[in-house]
Amino acid sequence: MRMIRTLFAMTLTLGMSACAASLPADRSEGGGRGAISQLPATFAGQIPCADCPGIDYTLNLFPDQSYFLSMEYLERDQTYYDLGRWTMRGEGGLLVLEGYGEGPTFLRVVDQDRLRLLDADGEEIRSELNYTLTRAPRLVQIEPRLTLEGMYQYMADAALFTECRSGRRFPVSMEADNVALERGYLEVTPEPGAKVLVRLEARIAERPAMEGDAMTLSVVPERFISATPGEECPETTRGESQGMESEIEGGEWQLARLNGKEITTPIPERRPSLRLDRGEGNASGAAGCNLFSGNYQLEGQSLRFGPLASTKMYCEGAMEIEREYLDALEKTRGWRVEAGQLLLLDRNQRTIAWLRRP
Repeated sequence: MRMIRTLFAMTLTLGMSACAASLPADRSEGGGRGAISQLPATFAGQIPCADCPGIDYTLNLFPDQSYFLSMEYLERDQTYYDLGRWTMRGEGGLLVLEGYGEGPTFLRVVDQDRLRLLDADGEEIRSELNYTLTRAPRLVQIEPRLTLEGMYQYMADAALFTECRSGRRFPVSMEADNVALERGYLEVTPEPGAKVLVRLEARIAERPAMEGDAMTLSVVPERFISATPGEECPETTRGESQGMESEIEGGEWQLARLNGKEITTPIPERRPSLRLDRGEGNASGAAGCNLFSGNYQLEGQSLRFGPLASTKMYCEGAMEIEREYLDALEKTRGWRVEAGQLLLLDRNQRTIAWLRRP
């Protein structure tokens, strides 16, 4: 799977050499460059291939700056997958994908509905051939299949896998080679619930959530490879997800939706809110009637609260939303920021609360 970048670079080089004519780099479409909005989104297109009819190139971009990628070589029955993190660099709309490939992949943001693939050095491809990816009307979910590396944790008959390149946290489906994965983990874990670096051949696919009827992206362990105690994700990948923590610490967040429903607050000055103070690891806020405070643990995209203590007042019409909000905080196991909102996620990566800056 580490051949993805090499294969793509070869495709670009050979594709350009096959052009009938060269064109100057098109810089007339610069309007709309910059950060991409309306995520998650799928961008897709058929790009040139030197020895096949073309490559169906599909890219999923997610608001937490992770991505999934598939490259299907037509008439060759070959599909390569990648996943990792995307970033924007400079002021020219340069989108950079960094995952399991041998080097980054570069694209230019033409506008909110088009991306253009660049060469291996991040320069425009001077070619008549098509290297443009167009936004699909809706998300077309890619199910990557490749060798993954990440931090695995098993406790209370459930397992979580935090993938190193993207920083995303997935539940682990109890199928395929899951028994070998659990056994390998338990043989080396220093204590129940500890995180251990594991490698496995896996597929990321939608599976039923542990609670409710929703579907959630899960890791399907197709072949367990290794478990290495005392090690973590490489610093180059781990640091990116940890750096996002500062996005949500400091300042106040106010509750907007809870369990999929808009909320109303009979006491505006006690609107459910949340504040995370980085230095002390203290969480505090209003719950609708009472004030609460307590500890929180934030590590990458993992987030837990507790224990939380609150005052004991009674407010007419506010107690039901308060109970529901405090229950959501207790169930929180992860987070992400999407369209400026802080999303709190349960153990199945399902969004249970939406908060925004006042």
